[in-house]
Amino acid sequence: MKTITALALLLSALALGCDSAPATKAPPAAPAQEATGLTPEGKTFDPPVKRSAIPDGAWYCDMGTVHYARSEKGDNTCPLCKMKLTEKKAAK
Repeated sequence: MKTITALALLLSALALGCDSAPATKAPPAAPAQEATGLTPEGKTFDPPVKRSAIPDGAWYCDMGTVHYARSEKGDNTCPLCKMKLTEKKAAK
């Protein structure tokens, strides 16, 4: 009898702790769109960021979105895809 009572209590505790609705995952966080902390050596963005996230005066690889940027011109070549870098000018 003790075994049946213990089993019944255990099943009751499990039933109370279970939620009838399935657990849902939180949506993934949006990628950071701010390109702060650029160095002369550069920074890689994965996933790429929008051009508007790159600070004025930075050198970046312009492929529609930005996957690499740095604070100085350097050799003017993207180390990831070998394209020429573009300087972001201040908006007028």
